Amino acid sequence: MSPSHTGSSVRLASALGSIRRCQVIDWTMVNQGDPKHLRFSPEGQQLALRAAKRQYGANTWQSRLSRDIDIHRQTIRRAILEREAIRWDNFDKICTALGLLIDDVSALDSDAVPRQPSPNGSAPPSRDSVDQLVATVRHCVRDRISETCGTIQLLANRLPIDRFVELNLHPLPTLPSEQMQLARASGEWGTATLEQEVFDRIGMSYHAEPPIPCREAIKTRRKLLVYGWPGSGKTSYLKWLAIQCNQGTLLERYVPVFLEMRSFAPRARQQSLYEEIRQYFKFCRVGDVDRTTQRLLLEGRVLLLLDGLDEVFESQRSLVYSQVQDILNNFFNCRFAFSCRLPLLPPFSGSFEKMLIGSFNARQRQQYVHHWFEAARAENPKQLTRQFLERLGKHVNYGELTRTPILLDLLCRVFRQYGHFPQTRADVYDLGLQSLLTEEAHNLREASVLRNISLEVIRNLLREIAAKFFLRPQLQTAFNKRELERQVKTYFVKRLGLSENAVFAQRIISDIELTYGLLVQQASNLCSFSHLTFQEYFTAEHLVNTNQQEAALPHVADLQWRFVIQLVSELLRPEQTPRFFTGLQQAVDALVLGNDRIMPFLHWLDQTAALSAQSLRIERPFKVTLLRAWYFTFTLEDRFMASQSQRTRQFEFPELDYATSTLRGDTLDMHALLYRAWHTTRLEMTDTGNGSHYAPAEARANYRQFVRIVDEIYTKVRHDPRLEVQFDGWREVIRSQQQQHRLPQDWWDHNRRYWRQRIGRYMGNSHGLRCDWDFSPEDVQLLYTYYNATKLLSICLNLARHISPTQYQQIAEGMLKAPTPVTVEPPGGWR
Repeated sequence: MSPSHTGSSVRLASALGSIRRCQVIDWTMVNQGDPKHLRFSPEGQQLALRAAKRQYGANTWQSRLSRDIDIHRQTIRRAILEREAIRWDNFDKICTALGLLIDDVSALDSDAVPRQPSPNGSAPPSRDSVDQLVATVRHCVRDRISETCGTIQLLANRLPIDRFVELNLHPLPTLPSEQMQLARASGEWGTATLEQEVFDRIGMSYHAEPPIPCREAIKTRRKLLVYGWPGSGKTSYLKWLAIQCNQGTLLERYVPVFLEMRSFAPRARQQSLYEEIRQYFKFCRVGDVDRTTQRLLLEGRVLLLLDGLDEVFESQRSLVYSQVQDILNNFFNCRFAFSCRLPLLPPFSGSFEKMLIGSFNARQRQQYVHHWFEAARAENPKQLTRQFLERLGKHVNYGELTRTPILLDLLCRVFRQYGHFPQTRADVYDLGLQSLLTEEAHNLREASVLRNISLEVIRNLLREIAAKFFLRPQLQTAFNKRELERQVKTYFVKRLGLSENAVFAQRIISDIELTYGLLVQQASNLCSFSHLTFQEYFTAEHLVNTNQQEAALPHVADLQWRFVIQLVSELLRPEQTPRFFTGLQQAVDALVLGNDRIMPFLHWLDQTAALSAQSLRIERPFKVTLLRAWYFTFTLEDRFMASQSQRTRQFEFPELDYATSTLRGDTLDMHALLYRAWHTTRLEMTDTGNGSHYAPAEARANYRQFVRIVDEIYTKVRHDPRLEVQFDGWREVIRSQQQQHRLPQDWWDHNRRYWRQRIGRYMGNSHGLRCDWDFSPEDVQLLYTYYNATKLLSICLNLARHISPTQYQQIAEGMLKAPTPVTVEPPGGWR
């Protein structure tokens, strides 16, 4: 350990020692006299009530809180509901259990006994004096907070902090990395369901709770760990908190301290985090800095904002995180808000409430766009915003671009320059990125190595970087920095003929990050694109420009490739389109080709859809294809949702959820009721181990739905005397069976299998509807994958600019149809 580090540790130990002595004196002072009484302030009462209901339940919080902290329920009721003064020790227990700070929620009782003087004769600091100290220090740090937190960075733009759009935060019970650990421990890692949930459009998937306004989140949570992906607004949120706190509009009884962890980490061996906070106040010209720092931390009056825990180099994390933990342990009454990118899990995260920054909603999107045009000094930002949002509503495929600030920025750029949106998302990326590169090229620093590099060279470099890591067997969205530097050097040497000594790869990467914001450094040895969408777009561009678009075909069932394949379809040139779509259709068909259980099902599906089409008088394009989707979905499960299909061209293949609502007719209505009746009998009963069999709760409740569906069928067929008698007989059998059992659930337990067999026979004999496919769980999963891949094919079909009407019709009519064997496989084989 270096002498400087030893010295800082000694200073910290000395400071903590004096602070702990103050703590002992403080408790002694309280215990010398009668117990001090405290009551909740009106605002504190509301905070306590919300926290109690959230943690212990809206109807049971009084009794559960009473058991948890061993305080009589009547005392809790008097304290929270009636705002009566109670003893300070009971008040402290309630606040601790609810995660509240006493200073934030309490009001001294008028009958409270004043504190006794300390043994050395000095009076303890009063609440008023601490509040005055906070106000004084906030005035001292005002200029620094304004300088460091007054603007927010967005790609190449710097916007004033008053343009910040207040975000929503989703509480995260578990992070994706924690989900994986639990899955590995339980043996579920690697299952199809979990693998599908691992990947999301802007990162890992998560199980988040309903959103909370970011202003409310910091008010009700003492320790906040804010997660988000690049461009989502993490740093902007912490800066906004610092400004709001120092202005007194939020957490007005605290002093904000905003620190960037990537700036502190290199100094961590020379000085502790405590010393960094002391230096923070010293440089702001705070008087008696040692005593003031100790007192503010001890009284819990510091709002510590640490930005970018993930940006600490791996070699420094152990030291830095241990120093953060020291602050958390010794000054636990302070408030903390840290920011971090998924999936990093700091060692102290267990004591924090983990929150994820949510996507923009309609109101936030409108605010952001209006602020953006104001910052761009548009002539009439309000009218421009209205036009932007009106035209955005006509482009349903642009939803992905409106989720985060960094992507919405591209749309605003394109709209400002052209006054309208292009027809395809690919054009939005193309024009938006070109606008960004061109505009910021004029703002390059004199010392930037990019000044002598053309924009096309930079763009080609980004394409190669994106594709190299995306095309790997284990797709990479974060890349080793040294490997990235080697690739940059290789690109300039081989493609442009430069000597290795003339290529400063590290500076090129750094300048691209600082100038354009497209590449970012995540940690000491990791870099990535600032948003996954940029890597996907550059990968698609690279594949099309180098005529390697068929390299995407083996990944047709891979969720991580869906967006890239869509972008490739939009970017294809006329001569590339026919071959690509022929291969894409074959890749989808190859998923099920040769499967002995699925192929007969697809043959039956085609025959049944063709027969039903004859009885329907519906003039819809590719009606038989829609019918295949209808029977495909109902065979697997009971799905019936209102259609939300947005037709983009001649034909829109439905999502699985909406497939059964795309077509209507008397025959289909009858088939739907039969399928739904059969699905109510689907769940198996379980064996309790003692010889008795009981259906799961949801299966035992299905008897009501089954009886209702049989009644609906009877009502539907009453115009046919033969069918009316038949289904009236079904209803009579149900009544007779129920009379033999005391409870309807018991009747269902004993007769569910009977009705499953009877309905199945009737569907097959009278309507040609097969139900007994006996698919294994693997088969069912493959069928879902096949359906989703078919949906992807239809999306690409409608996105393609140069596909011929003949090929379009051929592919649309062949969806969900038993394929013929493929004679030629593309390189790498099918997946």
